[in-house]
Amino acid sequence: MRVSHEWLSEYVELEGVGPERVAQLLTLSGTEVESWERHGAGLGQVVVARALGVERLAGSDHLWRARAAVPGEPEAEVICGAPNLVSGALVAWARPGSSLPGGQEIGARRIRGVLSQGMFCAPDELGLGSDHEGVLLLPEDEVEPGQPLDRVFPADVVYDLEILSNRADCLCHLGVARELAAVLDRPLRPPQDRPPERAGRPAAETVRLHLESEADCPLYIAECLELERQPPAPLWLQRRLMAVGARPISGPVDLANYVMLELGQPLHTFDLDRLAGPGEMVELGVRRGRPGEQLACLDGVVRPLEGALVIAS
Repeated sequence: MRVSHEWLSEYVELEGVGPERVAQLLTLSGTEVESWERHGAGLGQVVVARALGVERLAGSDHLWRARAAVPGEPEAEVICGAPNLVSGALVAWARPGSSLPGGQEIGARRIRGVLSQGMFCAPDELGLGSDHEGVLLLPEDEVEPGQPLDRVFPADVVYDLEILSNRADCLCHLGVARELAAVLDRPLRPPQDRPPERAGRPAAETVRLHLESEADCPLYIAECLELERQPPAPLWLQRRLMAVGARPISGPVDLANYVMLELGQPLHTFDLDRLAGPGEMVELGVRRGRPGEQLACLDGVVRPLEGALVIAS
């Protein structure tokens, strides 16, 4: 399991406690730290740029031609193969002469006769995760063109823990922080519970829940929220997810994943419009996977479900 030093420090004071000491204390307490690494280091040579004039590169069915705009600098042409690149997007631009965290030197090179000045970077090329499906898109209201990326993604330390089967309480950041608070003799600062603002019809009028076996799952709770739009999660939340190996997807999904990694309580988000027609009752429940059942996951892997505990409609 991967945990973030910055995230842990929200729940226990870690001032003056370096990563070597944290790793030693956790290992001595019974939660072995197999390794730790710096996350988001080496991003000072990459800058936030605005992609302008995105258009298909002549003679190519997958490459885009765009201009990188940074205040106070002449615009530079960049060729990019990312399918999510659109005009006006804020992206991470590695200019010629810069280098990426993995040591890759960036230069200018000709692609189909066009001189590409550097590259627009995907998260994995920046050492910010494993996602290579497109360029890193940055939120308009949280970053500015020209910012060095190390100001957008401050360096963090990520620990890789081996959690024993009898320590399920450590399968989340709050549980690991509780261990550190105990061995450091410092107070634990758990997150403050805030009841959600109710919106729309009560869940009981919209969703019917069923449990196949209370031995497998004694409690399952649903809450309905009506969202006029689905804004992306704030950058600080996306950054923490990326640090521990999760891929930001959308605001509701990212929030559910964040709470799971924070508290160790799995959450699932559903679009009710896709589960039932207008006014229809939605059936949701917990059961074991049937023989031959499979699930196509967001990472592109199809996984067998037989015998696994699943949430199903």
